Amino acid sequence: MKRYFFGLLAIVAAIGAAAFTTPKVATNKLADSYFEFDYAHNSPTVANVEDESKWINVTDLGTCNNSAVKACRIEVASTYVSGSTLLSTAAIQATTSSPNVAYVTSGNIVTIRNKN
Repeated sequence: MKRYFFGLLAIVAAIGAAAFTTPKVATNKLADSYFEFDYAHNSPTVANVEDESKWINVTDLGTCNNSAVKACRIEVASTYVSGSTLLSTAAIQATTSSPNVAYVTSGNIVTIRNKN
């Protein structure tokens, strides 16, 4: 009978230990991506700036400053990127600084850089 009691006690102890152990959570955060507005093929209108397909994947935020004159570069969380393509879920919002010249005001964006 003692043998069964100690066996049962060992099982209860194992279950109790597992119940109060915090599981390890993966901390592999994917790196953010950087995009630049494609001035070579598009004019910086509000419609073009808000169109995620008009942005090109680049290596960093570059030298754009934060003056709101025209769209330049943005940093986007990996959630809104597929390969080197900016997804429409980035939801870029823009407004004009002068006729037919727009800059980014908001969206699912980590960092905004305007004024090329």
